[in-house]
Amino acid sequence: MTFPPPIGDQFVQQDRRKIYGGDISYMMLGNFFGFDAKNTFGFQTRTDAIHIDLAETTGRVVRFTVRDDHVIESSVGAYLENRVQWADKFRTMTGLREDLYYGSDESTLQANSGKIVQAMTSPKGNLIFGPWDQTEYYLSVGQGFHSNDLRGTLTNVDALATEINFEQGNPTIVTQGKTPLLTKATGYEIGVRSEPLPDLKLDGGLCPQPQQRSDIQR
Repeated sequence: MTFPPPIGDQFVQQDRRKIYGGDISYMMLGNFFGFDAKNTFGFQTRTDAIHIDLAETTGRVVRFTVRDDHVIESSVGAYLENRVQWADKFRTMTGLREDLYYGSDESTLQANSGKIVQAMTSPKGNLIFGPWDQTEYYLSVGQGFHSNDLRGTLTNVDALATEINFEQGNPTIVTQGKTPLLTKATGYEIGVRSEPLPDLKLDGGLCPQPQQRSDIQR
C-alpha cells in the first residue's frame, strides 16, 4: 500500500512484553458405573504485560508514531476431564473448560483506550478405539476459540488514516470497526495413531474444517 506523499509505504513495530503464568492439575482414580475412570481437575492462568508501538517510516527513518499502547491481557481457565475405559479396546475422554479473559489498553489516542472482559465455555469429547497391532483410531469433536489482537477489540479510531489526515492539514478523524476479543469454533477430527517401531510414533487425522483440537488442556 502506498500512502499519499510525503508519507512512505514502510512501518516499524516494536513489541516488548513480560509473561507470567501457572498451571496446576489434580487427578483422581475412580469408578464410573463399574468401569475404571480418571477425573482430572485443572486450573491455568497467564498474564501478558505488553508495550507495543507502531510508527511510519520512510527510508527506515521514523516519520511519526502511529500509536503507542500499554496492554494487559490476562486469562484464567478451569477444566474438568473425565476418562473412562469402557472395554479393552474402547475408551472415552470428555471434558468441559471455562475461560475468562480480561484486557486493558492505554493508547496514545484516548478513544482507543479501554477495558474488556469476556468468558467462553468449551465442551470437548473423544472416542478412542484400539489398540490393534500398536494402532488406535479416534474420533474427536469439540469447541475451542482463538483470541484476537486486543487493540482491534477496543479501537474506535483508525490511528494511521487519522494521522495521515492530520499530516495533510485535514482534521477529519477516521473511525474504525471493532473485532471480537474471542472467536469460537467447532471442530471435528477422525484420526489414527500408531507405533509401528519402537520409538517411532505416527499420528494423522482428517479435519473437515479448521478447528481448535479437542484438547481440554488446550
